[in-house]
Amino acid sequence: MTTAADTLDLNHAPPGLIFRAYESLTGRSAIGTRVYGECRMVRCPAANHDDEHPSCKLNPARNTFICFAAGCGVRGGVLDMIVASGRHSEISGVRSDRHAAARWLQAALALPPDPAALLPQPEADPEDRNGRIKLLDEFLFSTHDYRRLNSELAYRVQRFHGKPAKPGGRTKRFKTWYPRPDGRWLTHRPADVEPILYLLPETYTAARAHRVIILVEGEYKADLLVQLGFVATSAPFGGSFVIPPTWRWYFEGAYALLIIPDCDIPGRREAARRREALDGAARHTIVCDPWPERRARSRGYDIGNFIPAQRAAGIPDEATAAELRLMFEAHLRSAA
Repeated sequence: MTTAADTLDLNHAPPGLIFRAYESLTGRSAIGTRVYGECRMVRCPAANHDDEHPSCKLNPARNTFICFAAGCGVRGGVLDMIVASGRHSEISGVRSDRHAAARWLQAALALPPDPAALLPQPEADPEDRNGRIKLLDEFLFSTHDYRRLNSELAYRVQRFHGKPAKPGGRTKRFKTWYPRPDGRWLTHRPADVEPILYLLPETYTAARAHRVIILVEGEYKADLLVQLGFVATSAPFGGSFVIPPTWRWYFEGAYALLIIPDCDIPGRREAARRREALDGAARHTIVCDPWPERRARSRGYDIGNFIPAQRAAGIPDEATAAELRLMFEAHLRSAA
């Protein structure tokens, strides 16, 4: 029988978990050599890689790792690192390597349980229905769980990065998985599953506490803002998803709802539509455009690029949060 001790919550794990896992796995310090921001170069933890010189990068913000050594190339998240090290084999009586890795990490670091981890992990499908490769050198960039108000898992979104399969092609893609009571994962939305906000329980609780809530386009950006101490959420399925007016009740009681658009024409157009749909939910519902002079996506001038760029420049998260907070407060004052 699987118990809560067999599971853990990696989807909302604090930044730096990859450091703790690495040190527990290898017995070596994760301080290593600084690359940029908080990333570190360390000796590869893979069991079949005798790494004499640090060739593995640890990213504490994303809790990911990647080895750049020729002939190795292991990469992924915390559980992938444990599997690569071979330490998961110390655990018996589980149905998969990832479950073994999860139990090993639970015991090593005493992390809080996550009931969703009891489900078998979905396998990534690198091809579309016609058998065409979607991305080259694809890897899992992040995982985002959508939970109902009772914290029950509704569905899971995986974000993959890679190289374009053709010139001018996309460099990322998303895959949505729907867990079923029998343990299966479906890739099409069942009739009994309704779209919900990302981080819905946290958003709902913050609204009733009269806090400021930030609505962005994309789960990754919401996670970055949460790491800086803000309450943030995102609509599902990208900017094309139309937020229904019935979702206003999610935000009822909030002091302010700040809608941050992407720095392009479609992003600003969608932000205006969302403000219209959600107007009246919070005391103040405004579009907060941090960089209105930007007319197209620019590296470092979208929330999803700005925060990592600040980290890469060695700017502490506290300073970045203070800068953003001043910006948000200025927009609120101008709208009052």
